[in-house]
Amino acid sequence: MMSEQPKIFPRNLTARLAYQAAGNPVSSRLEDEVGNCFPGLGIDIRNLDRRFFPGLVFNFAGREHRELDPEIPNLYGARLVSVEDECDADLHQSNPLAIALLAVFHSPQGRELRQGEWFIDTLEQAGKTIALYDRNSKGERIPMDGMAVWRIVRSLSPGHVGLTLIRRDLTEADGQHPTITLNGWRRQFVDPKTGTLNEVYQPGELVQSLCSPWQHDMRDCACMYWASNRPDIVFAEVPAKTEEELLESEDANLRLDWLRSDREATGRVFAPNSYRKLRQYQMDNHEINKRWTELNFALESREISETYTPPALESQDPDETDQDLN
Repeated sequence: MMSEQPKIFPRNLTARLAYQAAGNPVSSRLEDEVGNCFPGLGIDIRNLDRRFFPGLVFNFAGREHRELDPEIPNLYGARLVSVEDECDADLHQSNPLAIALLAVFHSPQGRELRQGEWFIDTLEQAGKTIALYDRNSKGERIPMDGMAVWRIVRSLSPGHVGLTLIRRDLTEADGQHPTITLNGWRRQFVDPKTGTLNEVYQPGELVQSLCSPWQHDMRDCACMYWASNRPDIVFAEVPAKTEEELLESEDANLRLDWLRSDREATGRVFAPNSYRKLRQYQMDNHEINKRWTELNFALESREISETYTPPALESQDPDETDQDLN
């Protein structure tokens, strides 16, 4: 006789996503995404660290935006973009550190952070302080490049973090730049109970700094293995049909180059079997900039131009009897 055992359900909601997000490939999930360094292929890893400190949002700027110029060194580093203490759920907790940090954001110091150009000056963790600047032969501060700062932020461990912000666009009477020191913690990017991305991140935030459009580099590389937001070969779009009619339809089985220049139904070109043959039918760089909105979404490997309606999900009720398990 089989003893009754409690049904086991996964607490990690991402474990259920393969069943709930009908039509999306496995590679569309964060843990399966191709994000090798910055900006990666499908996401920009730096955008996770923009919100590493609760209540604050930073951008990392440096050589990638412009050549080093002795006239603008103060633009380099981790620049404070905004203070978002009201909408940051991590701050509205009962732990003392969150309460103390929220009190600072509501104080006169917090109001100062909302004006001027503030940058991270130092980071402190586990009794060690890292200065995010160098000094030249005259002893003057030279801010670190934004990418160097980002790598340091990326290396922070979970737990307490202290940081000092410096306002570089204003100098006080004594010749010093104003500073503000905050004590907080390194944000966890995913919920420890559900495994889903922290709700502080907005839709589209992880891809917002990718190339616009991101198809340029992909088109000129012959690798043919790109991320889920840029398919190589897709099935042609067909009018809504039953599954049997879809399988029998000649158009339904036609494979197309997703980046093809001729988007008309009469001009669809069957995808060749080599990159060199394919290239002549694809959009050029400037053409991509003008026509990127014509590139269709692809779900279940098929292009769609209309609103997608996912199929009804099967019941996920637990099995009632031993016979159901068979």
